[in-house]
Amino acid sequence: MMVFSLFARATIFASELKAPPFRAEIYADSDKTAGTRVQTLFFDFRAATRISSNESDESKTNFGTIFSTKALIPKTKSGFSFPLTAKAGNLSTGGAFSRLNNPTLSAGSSPFTTNSPPPPLLTASLPSYTGFSKPESYFFQAELSFPAFIQATANSLITPEAETPVVSAEVRSFLAKKQFSINLSAIAGQFSYEANSFNSWFSEQAYYNGGKHFCALTTLSTSLAPSKSKKKTSFTTSFTAGFYESPFGTMPVNLRGEINFKNQKFETFVSAFYNPQEGLITSSQKSIPSIIQAKTGFIVKKMITYTATPQLIKTGFNVFSEYDFIHPEPPVTANLGFQFSDNLKTLSFSASLKMTIPMPPPSYLPDNPDFDSLSLQLKNQWNFKYISPGAGINITFPKKGTNDESVQKFKISASLTGNTKSKISANAAFSFNLKNGEIENKKLTAIITGRLTLKNLTILGKLSTTIE
Repeated sequence: MMVFSLFARATIFASELKAPPFRAEIYADSDKTAGTRVQTLFFDFRAATRISSNESDESKTNFGTIFSTKALIPKTKSGFSFPLTAKAGNLSTGGAFSRLNNPTLSAGSSPFTTNSPPPPLLTASLPSYTGFSKPESYFFQAELSFPAFIQATANSLITPEAETPVVSAEVRSFLAKKQFSINLSAIAGQFSYEANSFNSWFSEQAYYNGGKHFCALTTLSTSLAPSKSKKKTSFTTSFTAGFYESPFGTMPVNLRGEINFKNQKFETFVSAFYNPQEGLITSSQKSIPSIIQAKTGFIVKKMITYTATPQLIKTGFNVFSEYDFIHPEPPVTANLGFQFSDNLKTLSFSASLKMTIPMPPPSYLPDNPDFDSLSLQLKNQWNFKYISPGAGINITFPKKGTNDESVQKFKISASLTGNTKSKISANAAFSFNLKNGEIENKKLTAIITGRLTLKNLTILGKLSTTIE
């Protein structure tokens, strides 16, 4: 199967006008999608439509618009500001709204990154030209800033995904000449849930009818970043309490805590999540069992300066596990990586191991961990004056004792990016499975993108193909 996709986009800048800067954008591709964007300092509008290839299917459309007073109302001499922002259209939500939908920890992560601070507010962004799945929503935000000691922000989202407007707010206070800050934030709304119609003597969850419930998160976080620290040290903490109304009228609470430490040579983090309520229903109708989750990791950085070209060696490790009170067989995910980089190249190797720890009755000896899967990845990126080539390989070994025991999964990738003003980049990936010495499920994907920048015009193009 071969699929070709070609699009072109033009961007026009009216930089010579004395009026507020104006930007127009036009988009089209071979999937019968067309879009446009008009942007000024205080206004941004984007719209797209896709004509269906099948006569029985309806055409898809999306739009989004932003109005902001940030560029219209300047700050006072003391730095005081009160900007307002309004958005409407098929908005993509994120930030604290995503955390409200799923408050648990994430198992997988790169060994070269540590946890980022929790998002304090819900966010909403304009839809992409090819995104047609989001409902029509409305977003409003007000900010109040006294830079010397406090900042406050409040926003609201009206969306079909919630029964009432979803509201979030944040208050950030600065101390010790902004070297220490305390942040208090919250998000809340009312959401619907479907009935749990399945019920039997062996069911782990009781029957309940569909209805509406209140969901909220409250987060208290701190940040310490001494400006006189030569090692650029920072220390952050956050504590979150989640409240999700049960169909039976109770308000169970789940807790999440995170600690992060970072300087020029070392980074580390510790995260934990605790939910005592079995079958907790979140705002996205996700059911969370009664679990305890924990995750920790570190990154060590070493600069070698006695060589002709200084090199940075980075070692990263993190591990995740959870304990389910109903099904006590904790899964464990461990990630380990080594990275070598200098001015010309970045070479990295990483491994990800997944296993399960059996929990026998107390009278039995503990069993050995069950191996689930092992993934190995090797990547290299070069940085030359005019081009930046790259290559990588990923191999996954599945769990033993399953039907896929003898199936290894391979993925080989290559990339080439131009570093000139008119950029051209190419990416290709070939994946396949190796079973009993035979290759199957072969798939090749290739993408070429180009960018041509003129005085008042930017043209972008993309050609992609998939062969299976």
